[in-house]
Formats: sequence, C-alpha cells, structure tokens
Amino acid sequence: MTQVILFDVDGTLLSSRGGGKKAMEQAALELFGIENALRGVKMHGNTDPLIFREILRRAGRVDDEDALKTLTASYLDVVSGYFKEYGVIPIGGVEQGLTSLKEAGFVMGLVTGNMEETAWMKITAAGLERFFEPGLGGFGSTSGDRRHILASALREVTSRFPDVSGVFLVGDTPFDTAAAESGGIPVCAVTTGPYGAAELLSYGADAVVPSLELLTVELAKSLIYVSKTPSDESWERLHESLG
Repeated sequence: MTQVILFDVDGTLLSSRGGGKKAMEQAALELFGIENALRGVKMHGNTDPLIFREILRRAGRVDDEDALKTLTASYLDVVSGYFKEYGVIPIGGVEQGLTSLKEAGFVMGLVTGNMEETAWMKITAAGLERFFEPGLGGFGSTSGDRRHILASALREVTSRFPDVSGVFLVGDTPFDTAAAESGGIPVCAVTTGPYGAAELLSYGADAVVPSLELLTVELAKSLIYVSKTPSDESWERLHESLG
C-alpha cells in the first residue's frame, strides 16, 4: 500500500531569498511601469495567481485576462535568473528529514501556490528533486485557492496510486493547515516560517514540529492513519481574521 506525504514549498522546504518576489516586480515594472509593485503585499502563504491579480489591480487591469497571461509569461521568463542570483537554499533539517522518510518508503509530492514550473525550478535549485515523485502534486497553475490546489493534488495521488492507504500534508502557515482540514486530511505544521505552534494548532494542525528533521517516521505513520471529517471552519475563520 502506498503512503503519501504532500509538502508545501516556501518556508517549509526551502527559501528562495526573495528571488520570486523580485521577478514578479520586474515583470510588473516592464509591463505596467509600476515600481515596487508588491510593496505591502503579504507573500507568505499567498499563491502566485492571487499575487498576479493584485498586481493587475494596482495596474488598473483587474479583469484583463490577456494581461494576466502576459504577466505570468513575463514572470516565468525572468524568474530562473533571480533564483540563480539570490540562491535557493533548503531549510535546516529538511534534507535529513526527507532522507529518513524516503528510506522508509513514503512517496512525496508538492502542494504549493507556486506555478508548477516555478515550484520544480525551486526544488531543483535547492537540490531536493531526488526526494519527490516527478510531477506529483497540486500547484498555483490550476487555482489561486489552496483548497482547490490540494484537491487537485489528491486527485493526482489517487490516479497514480490506486492502492494509496493514506495521505497527509506538511506546511508552515495557517493557510496550509486550514486547507488540509477542508480537504479532510491530517496536517503536520512546521514552525520554520513566521507562525508559531499555538497559532498553527488553532487552525487545525494535528502535529507541530520545529524542523522537518523532527518529522520522524513514527510520527508520519501515525498521521497517515488519522481520519478527519472535511471542514471549512478553520478556512472561514482564517479569512475572517485577515479581512
């Protein structure tokens, strides 16, 4: 039976040191003449499609789908250069944790607000691609809503692995924990991002660890066998708190 762990990318597995944000701002400057287009925008836990739409809002092009496609393409054209310039590094403990989980037989994929192409660029630049099932996951390419991104990943998991016996998510923000709750799967949160254990637990985390190195095989196996009733309660509460 196949057991699957799905990972958020930024803040959970790696840091791109602001390279992605700089690439978005370059694209916005070249296309719309907006400097510092993402000033004041919260990046952590956000998704690429929602960030692109915020740029369009600031450019006065809210409903311009052609402009959205052009902005996305421009970003993808320049982002790899920024990753090379700024560097993409794995977060401490990640390689050790992933090695143990891989050796224990877990299949691993991604659930991220990044565009699919960008997500794998980051994973490769950080030297982590060897741990992940090629192409497995859900991405911002399909939706700006993390609940829909997770649903897409779960469909991919069941399509590739009809014998799957369990899945759980690992992430570092309340958006990850609330999305997992809405999808009815367990979630292990890591405090390697800007959120503490208490806040992550309040949004539905089943376990919290300070580093992926401490996501032990034993803890992973216990999470695989937790069943949850899908709920949007934490998601709705999260968006009320932001709004």
